[in-house]
Amino acid sequence: MSRALPKKIGVAQPVVTAHLRFLEDKLGTKLFAKQGRRIALTAAGERALHWATEIVTRTREFERELRAPSSEPTGAAVIAASMTVASYTLPPALARFSQLNPNSVVTFNVSNPQWVTDAVRSGTCDFGVTILDPRHDIDGLVVERLWDEQLILVAAKDFTLLGNTAKAKELRAVPFVSSPHNQVRREVEEDSLRTYGIVRENVKLEFGHPEAMKRAVLDHAGVAFVMETSVKPELAAGQLRHIATPQLSLPVPTFLVFRRGKAFSPLQRLLLDFLRTELNPIKKEADKAGNPDHRIGLKLLSAEQAVVEHIAPDDIGEIQKNDGNKCNPEGHLQRAHQRSNGCVDHRFLLPSPEYVPG
Repeated sequence: MSRALPKKIGVAQPVVTAHLRFLEDKLGTKLFAKQGRRIALTAAGERALHWATEIVTRTREFERELRAPSSEPTGAAVIAASMTVASYTLPPALARFSQLNPNSVVTFNVSNPQWVTDAVRSGTCDFGVTILDPRHDIDGLVVERLWDEQLILVAAKDFTLLGNTAKAKELRAVPFVSSPHNQVRREVEEDSLRTYGIVRENVKLEFGHPEAMKRAVLDHAGVAFVMETSVKPELAAGQLRHIATPQLSLPVPTFLVFRRGKAFSPLQRLLLDFLRTELNPIKKEADKAGNPDHRIGLKLLSAEQAVVEHIAPDDIGEIQKNDGNKCNPEGHLQRAHQRSNGCVDHRFLLPSPEYVPG
């Protein structure tokens, strides 16, 4: 805590000092200690901060519930999502959910993965749908792998430096368009390429949004690895072409993230199950096999029915014994998550079919 805090929050220094002293007097313990020109939390102060953060988080969630009408299936839900998922994958699914549940209100916030997980922790949103860096801190969160999406290589239709197929060694000679190094999407891309021995030194342009990357590729700035959902219209229209890379497989997992111990409202549980079903490619394959309208059957369920049991990051015991999946009595698959120093390791986040509520 710096002395700049009063200016930041728009309150005079003596007022802040008086409030801090009153809080210590009220609790009967020292919460703050001076460290040079700064003020730091004592051990008791750290405990008080944790308690206060939990109170604020629960209050935000409670206020959202109080604003919702009492009859069901109405209510409100707040989602946070990372950029590509939010721009291309979630809007059609949320539009269908809104059509099926016209009395619901869903607020949709778009930002980077770090902001998404911070918003989940603070209670600013009810859950997040995001990509994650393998080193991402997931302390206090339940992380559920929803699907993998391939990064595919695209170029302008008349790009001449590569044909319709490219070998790994050819990628060292062409200019690339990508996202900035400080973005999770770039880190995941580079980590995946590195597993094939590809270390790129030819990224010429960096953009913070997939639409800007597409625009640059269309204007012949280079080629780019992009998520397939972000370029489907351009591929279909012949504006971009997909360059096959048979030597490379570059999956990017997308995760559902929510706070451990989060109490979901019936509407929020309904939305969670809807998205699990709607966005899971395994279920979409089942649709093609003869059950195209299963999502229409989604209805409000009890807590026992609605939520697939999760293995939180701390609970690793069974991951190698049963290949990461084990069945509960209803036959629903549990997902095991590997944790290393509080961080996700994508290699151990195993995809498994989701439970489809009837």
